[in-house]
Amino acid sequence: MTAIFFKSEALNRTVYLSGLADLSSKDLAVLGAELEIDIESMQLKMHQKRDDATSDWLFSISLKITICKQFLQLSKKFSDPVENLLERFYQSVEKSFGKQAAKSCLAIAREQLRFEA
Repeated sequence: MTAIFFKSEALNRTVYLSGLADLSSKDLAVLGAELEIDIESMQLKMHQKRDDATSDWLFSISLKITICKQFLQLSKKFSDPVENLLERFYQSVEKSFGKQAAKSCLAIAREQLRFEA
């Protein structure tokens, strides 16, 4: 399986999707801002060239936008300390007991958090 990555100019490094949880809050904020700018820029470029671009180019930029949106979604998720903790909890339970157990435990944890709030 190919590792999904984003080459961040702002962070001056390559960030892998699997490594987002390890970034600091500051780096996540910087990455999020960069991703938002890049997504908007690519969408604008795609719109401008839609009539004369090849289908390969359109597919390629569409894929890049999708990947950047995944990174942005996860970077926002990891920026929230509660979500970050829940994600790490889910990964630990999944690793030890499987996906179904992790989903069940996560649902219980989320319900408990709503109950206590």
